[in-house]
Amino acid sequence: DLDRFKNINDSFGAPVGDQALQAVATFLGACVREGDTVSRQGGDEFQIILRDEALLDATLTIVDTILLGLRDDLMVDGSHISLTTSVGIALYPNDGDSLDDLVRHADTALFRAKETGRDNYAFFTERMDSDVRARLAIQHQLRGAIARGEFEVHYQPQMCLRSGVMLGAEALLRWNNPVLGEVVPSRFIPLAEEYGLITAIGEWVLDVVCAQIRRWSEDGLGAIKIAVNLSGGQFAQDRTLRYVEEILRKYGIAPACLGIEITEGAVMGDPDKALVGLRRLKDIGVGISLDDFGTGYSSLGYLKRFPIDVLKIDKSFVDDVATSTNDAAIALSVISLGHNLNMRVIAEGVETREQMVFLREHGCDEMQGYFFSAALDAEEFTVMLREHKNLSAI
Repeated sequence: DLDRFKNINDSFGAPVGDQALQAVATFLGACVREGDTVSRQGGDEFQIILRDEALLDATLTIVDTILLGLRDDLMVDGSHISLTTSVGIALYPNDGDSLDDLVRHADTALFRAKETGRDNYAFFTERMDSDVRARLAIQHQLRGAIARGEFEVHYQPQMCLRSGVMLGAEALLRWNNPVLGEVVPSRFIPLAEEYGLITAIGEWVLDVVCAQIRRWSEDGLGAIKIAVNLSGGQFAQDRTLRYVEEILRKYGIAPACLGIEITEGAVMGDPDKALVGLRRLKDIGVGISLDDFGTGYSSLGYLKRFPIDVLKIDKSFVDDVATSTNDAAIALSVISLGHNLNMRVIAEGVETREQMVFLREHGCDEMQGYFFSAALDAEEFTVMLREHKNLSAI
């Protein structure tokens, strides 16, 4: 299966895309031996049937030739087109004794090849089959989850380490499905992105959060700042930024009450486009946090260009911050870097008093985590706001 072939059609037009498919078909035909079969199954997917011995020397040689050959630019209608491909492999008779079984299992292996980064190949295993079935079950239940009222937004307080008061919260999506039970975001968010469902889910979250901010304000609980996570797929869409503006107007809340959290991966995929989007958010008046800082691959050169308000220290560096000199050094470096770039620094996943004290004594601005509170539903969070609970109470 050709990786992200839709981009070719979008960039060069459908006629060039058709010619590219013809060029790929010719290339694949040249890669195989006499007696092997190459066919196009539809769209950008091809099927190859090979005769091989137990050691699979010919199969692996042909697969490597395909992967390497397609990485080189194709010349199509005067345009240089670069392609990569993902390959799933099923073996007869180990993986099935019928063509239908072999094709289905090769599709499953293809799914895994794409999941692990694309531009590679994977052999089918029985474990894969169960994993894919589980993923398909999540995909099936995701469709219609909003209409069925299965999502809920919870709020995890963000506390000032100097004064001990609550400064805001992070909105966290929860999904409780009658068939699957509680599904963690790390399982369903990537699938929502992959199957084009993330925009609807993201817009639903923004609507719920902004409506809740309005209710808290009307109830006399003040202007509560809530940070909402945007996935890479959402952030890459122009309509997301327009929607942020529309939802702020709809509920009549100050842009300063809304924060947007993005990961390093969301901005580093296309840094120049990300810069435009971040500046637009800043122009609106929305705060911007860079989540999980230090776990991705952002460069300091880009970091100083991006209009970031908050750096968040990932939980993996907070866990042993009071006992590990390496984790302490990383946390202190992030705190220093953030302050030198005029950013606030929030530590995530703070679970013990020792972690909290270390971070407070070393100048970290805010914390969130189980030491103060887990993420709460809107009703529980409202009670906390009314009680003015703070760090000094713990």
